[in-house]
Amino acid sequence: MFSELINFILIVGLAAIQSIVGVGVLVVGTPTLLLLNLPMIEIMNFLLPISILTSLLNIIIIKKQNNFFYNFDRLKNFFKLCIPSVFIGLIILKYLDKLINFDYVVSFIIILTLLFRENISKIFKKISKRINKIILVIIGIIHGMTNSGGSLLSIMMMNLNKSKKNSRSEITLFYFILALLQFFLLYLIFGVTISIDQFYITLVYIVIGVVLGNVLLKFTKESLYQNLVYILAFISSTTLILKNII
Repeated sequence: MFSELINFILIVGLAAIQSIVGVGVLVVGTPTLLLLNLPMIEIMNFLLPISILTSLLNIIIIKKQNNFFYNFDRLKNFFKLCIPSVFIGLIILKYLDKLINFDYVVSFIIILTLLFRENISKIFKKISKRINKIILVIIGIIHGMTNSGGSLLSIMMMNLNKSKKNSRSEITLFYFILALLQFFLLYLIFGVTISIDQFYITLVYIVIGVVLGNVLLKFTKESLYQNLVYILAFISSTTLILKNII
C-alpha cells in the first residue's frame, strides 16, 4: 500500500501507541489513512490485522506479568450487545459507503468524544447498567461503520475500573475481540483477503512496535500517552474536515 519506510513508521508507531494505551491502531490510523483518500473498506482491511495482532501480543505479555484482568459480566454483555452491533454497522457501511462522506463521520465522532471526554467520564460513573448496555450497542454500530468506537470504549473502561492496570488489561482484551470479529465479519460481508507475502514483514513491524511500547510504558506515565492518542486523533480528525473544505 505504501513505501516500505512509511509502512515501517506507521505500523511500528501505531502498535507502540496501542501497546501503551490499549487502543490506537484504529483510532489514530483510520483518520490518518482517510487523509490519503483511501476507501474505508481498504483502511479496515489494512488496520484490523495490525490491531488484532498488537492486542494479542499484549494480552500474552500482560498474562505473563500476572496483570491480566477482566470483568466476566462486562465481557458477557460485550459479546451479547456490542459484537452483533458491529455487524449492523458494517451492513450500514456496505450500503451507504457511496452516499456518506465518512471523512466527516469519523471526524465528528472522534472530535465529539475527545471534546466531551470529561463529561462522558462523569456520565459513565452515574448511569445505570441498562444505559451501559445501550452504550455498548452504540459503540458496536459506530465501530462497524467507522473504526472509531475505540475512543469511547476506552473512556468507558477507564471509568468502570479503579486501577490503570485493570483498565489497560480490559481495554486490550475487549479491543482484541472487537477487531477480530469485525475483521471476520468484514471477510463475510465484503470478501476481503490478506496478502500473505506482506503479512510476514507486517508481523515483524508489529513485534517491534509492541516491544517498543512496553519498554516505554515502564518509564513513562500512561496518562501522557493517553493524552498523546487524544492529540493525534484530534489533529487527524480536524485535518480530515479541512481537507474537504479547502
